[in-house]
Amino acid sequence: MCLGKVTSNWRSAASIILACKSSRRVLMLKRGDTAKFMPNTMVFPGGVIDKYDSKLGDEFRIAGVRELFEESGVQLTKNGWQTSANNPEMTSLKAEVVSDASKFQKLSESVCADKLIEWTTFITPANYPRRFLTKFYLVLIDDEPAIDLCTSEMSEYSWIDPKDCVAEAYSGKYALPPPQVYELTRLAQIKDWDYCDKYGNIKKPICPQPIKTIGENMITNCFPGDHMYIDENCFQQPLRQLSADRVTVSPTLPTHRVTYYSEPMYGKVRVYQHLLKPADIAAFHQFETHSKDILNTIPMHSQQRPGQMGRHAYGAVPSGHIRRPGPHSAQQQQPHGPRAPPPAAQKKRRYADKCIHPKIRELEPDSENYMALLVSEQKLDATLSRKRLDIQEALKRPAKIRRRLRVYISHTFIEEKQPDREHDAASLPMWELRVEGRLLDDQITAPPVPGQRQLPKKKFSSFFKSLVIELDKDMYGPDQHLVEWHRTPQTNETDGFQVKRAGDRPVKCRILLLLDNIPLKFKLHPRLAKVLGIAADTRPKIIEALWHYIRTHGLQDNQDHDYINCDAFLKQCFGVNRLRFMEVPNKLHHLLQQIDPLEFNHIIQRPRDGQDQVSTCYDIEVEMEDPVKQYMAAFVHNPSFANDIQMLDQKCYDIIEQLNELKTRRDFYARFYTDPTGFVKNWLMSQSSDLKMLNDVNGDVNQKRHELEQSLGVRPN
Repeated sequence: MCLGKVTSNWRSAASIILACKSSRRVLMLKRGDTAKFMPNTMVFPGGVIDKYDSKLGDEFRIAGVRELFEESGVQLTKNGWQTSANNPEMTSLKAEVVSDASKFQKLSESVCADKLIEWTTFITPANYPRRFLTKFYLVLIDDEPAIDLCTSEMSEYSWIDPKDCVAEAYSGKYALPPPQVYELTRLAQIKDWDYCDKYGNIKKPICPQPIKTIGENMITNCFPGDHMYIDENCFQQPLRQLSADRVTVSPTLPTHRVTYYSEPMYGKVRVYQHLLKPADIAAFHQFETHSKDILNTIPMHSQQRPGQMGRHAYGAVPSGHIRRPGPHSAQQQQPHGPRAPPPAAQKKRRYADKCIHPKIRELEPDSENYMALLVSEQKLDATLSRKRLDIQEALKRPAKIRRRLRVYISHTFIEEKQPDREHDAASLPMWELRVEGRLLDDQITAPPVPGQRQLPKKKFSSFFKSLVIELDKDMYGPDQHLVEWHRTPQTNETDGFQVKRAGDRPVKCRILLLLDNIPLKFKLHPRLAKVLGIAADTRPKIIEALWHYIRTHGLQDNQDHDYINCDAFLKQCFGVNRLRFMEVPNKLHHLLQQIDPLEFNHIIQRPRDGQDQVSTCYDIEVEMEDPVKQYMAAFVHNPSFANDIQMLDQKCYDIIEQLNELKTRRDFYARFYTDPTGFVKNWLMSQSSDLKMLNDVNGDVNQKRHELEQSLGVRPN
């Protein structure tokens, strides 16, 4: 039975799945209460296409990049990303773009949409009054940027692991729409996110067909390939209402659907996918879903139809997808001609395979030295494994070291030059100001790492975000007294800056250098700085210090742990008596400012007699990547060490196997030497027993034994 109306037209939209490779977390935004479409739900950043998007390139990609910037403040650039959080200039530009999408053209030179991986396409079901054709794009970044949330559209944000997000949606903490829960389930099972481009669904758009269960508040969204999916006019199917026995998931029929309860919204959301046709598996990439819960309860031979792919598209075989042959399957699968022998499986080695047999150790006492060495090797392997894990964890954390950067500020004068010829023009006197620098211990270089590219030498400009030189305003006027340099994604690094001006009089100048701290550092409001005891630091360190202060002073509410009871000092900082933990980032936003630049005052004047140049130097501390991480990465990722150890282990296994074979031969001859007659009798009895078993001999065994004794010349007792 069909219910409701059908909306035939839809608007084009784009959505961005922003995923961090280092933390394996994605950015999720929660829509506000007043949102017209899916209020109070966790979604990916995105929105509808604007008419100005097509002027900058592919309208879907540009719309996705623009909506990401509007809702989160993250701008994708050619060199990575930048955020408007605590960046007044970008914050102002973001506000303009939110109110007028055409203003996004100001970022056309720096915006990069080439890094977007086309992931999938969803069409809103036909029973919704507002429908969208949304293209989902995946963007992989190395670090999690600070988020400048658009509070007019979103109420909160979260960086969360895809698997945890799906689990919390099932528990009811989040309201997660079917497209989001479907793609998060799929993304959570990709082991290496560097190869995500292989798992994009670009062949078939997905338009869920909704079915309401009679007498229950359960909704089933059928996807292409499901046995209840209607292929004819598939994008315009209305809401159907069916009984529970017809909607229940069947373990023996092709199933591809998402089920949830409408109250609470998207409650107990589940994904099912099993027994799909090979074409559908190739399009949607088979992955493990809640189907495993029902497939494990039925006989194995009914879980997969002939011709279905049994290999998991993500590199593993999910439970319940192995087909056992029936009684006639051997004849059906028998190929024409002789069957090729199966490849020999490599024997799995164990620690016991490297140990010398106790009998051999009794014969050769020096073999105890080998066993002692084996115990030491086992301890060394355990230590190396533990250190390897420690190094892998250390590589995930930013490792910075402090170095001294010496800044040289110098100037020279160029005297007036008289013309050599009558018609040549005379040159005016000029001065030249130089700002240069180098690391003091830059000459100390580490030995090269085999197979690793050496880190390039950092240039002077790479340590700074901007440089401003203020000259005497009275001397050079309001339009010529400032010299500015600001870093852009297209900046070419340099070892210094120079400024030339005409004149021979002394000039006072002020040089402002703003350090390029990664991650960003912020200056705290004086009140908050006094409370936490830090003047400037990164946002995570500031939040960590604030949490330490809250825990030390017992400010967490005993009844509701989500709230903080502010003391007198925090009241002066935040202006409230009580606040939630989730409100802390927004409250801190107004208390953090851009860090102050370094200021140097310099006077440009003629040098004394005998001097060609006047220079002044200053030492400042800068942070840079620890070069030790290069050696740590070489130890973890260099396969030569593991290959050498594996080759030596294989030699040990082969030698021990030869020793065991020689021991077996020795035992055979030793028993024959000790009691030849008894050994031959036992051997003949064993052979006759084997002969009876192999040939099913029911006659006189003694006669066979007598014949063997005569042939061997053995006299019976």
